[in-house]
Amino acid sequence: LDGGETWIEWRHGIPAAPVRALIVHPRDHDLVAGTHGRAAYVLDDVRPLRALSRDPELASRDLHLFEPPPALQVAIAERIGYRSTGHAMFFGENRAQGALLSTWVGEALAGSTAEIQVIDQAGEEIRTFEEPLEEGVTRFTWDLRRAPPAQEGGFFRARGALALPGAYTVRIRAGDAVSETTLSVLPDPRTEIPNARRLAKIEALEEAGGWLALSREAQDRVEAALQAVEQLLETLPGDEANSALREAGDSLRDRLTQALEDLFTGPSCQGICGGNPVAAPIRVPLSKLGSSVDAPSPTDLLAMEQARAALRQVVDEVNGLFAGPVAEFRRGLLDAGFTPFPVKEPLRIGGAW
Repeated sequence: LDGGETWIEWRHGIPAAPVRALIVHPRDHDLVAGTHGRAAYVLDDVRPLRALSRDPELASRDLHLFEPPPALQVAIAERIGYRSTGHAMFFGENRAQGALLSTWVGEALAGSTAEIQVIDQAGEEIRTFEEPLEEGVTRFTWDLRRAPPAQEGGFFRARGALALPGAYTVRIRAGDAVSETTLSVLPDPRTEIPNARRLAKIEALEEAGGWLALSREAQDRVEAALQAVEQLLETLPGDEANSALREAGDSLRDRLTQALEDLFTGPSCQGICGGNPVAAPIRVPLSKLGSSVDAPSPTDLLAMEQARAALRQVVDEVNGLFAGPVAEFRRGLLDAGFTPFPVKEPLRIGGAW
């Protein structure tokens, strides 16, 4: 950092081997080191090191976000025809996909966690995530995707839509320290998709994600009511005075269990179960819409129409369940002097239906 007056050993993945050649890529600013007998190594984007050399004061800061290189939304397919690395083929580590974000971290913030916000030109925060910080230059990656349309558990989770190409503000915050910079997101140069069509895809993904979230809320309500009824039946005195209430509770438990299977889970079994719950089509649009960044196709729109119809049935049946049998059982609890489980507003579907 000082023109060779002092030297810092660099061993982050580089073996103790003679380096016979060094070159910095003139466009991408990647440092390539060719070793004797131990292959070639690439240090992606050395501009943060150059910035520290130009302005040594940066190293005295607690937090500084360096200007990142432009990020390309490149679609990558399989590089080879093999489906497995069991052939003992060698694969070197490639540059991470997305935006490379490099941060200087002072000793005071080492070991802490930073919040990273991505903000579009309209001032909307489209993504927030957290990253651990290490002293010195810390690098992490934003995958160029917006926030997921629906937060749901399970193995297969919906990913957020790819952000529109354009300029973004990236802000990092750790403790009281804040730093921000501008990031340029570029489209894949091999495809030409107007932003209007990309935006139509984002809007469809967000709408379908909202449907999935509403379906998840409906399922949560049925599961919570079922658990409340089962707990009440366990603690309800078994005397003659409560026999009618116990009978009503048994009936409601059966109805809630059946509704849970019919609408959401399918029949209970071991392994992979069959069944075709009503809510199943609600998940389909997210997987179909995520196959490209272009506007929804006719197949996508058909899947959305089927999901919309399924969601309407789910909401109507769950609201009817709570307005009818659940409300009736709650009144019985009140009459018997018991505290019922809480009342919630009916589920509502937003947008044009």
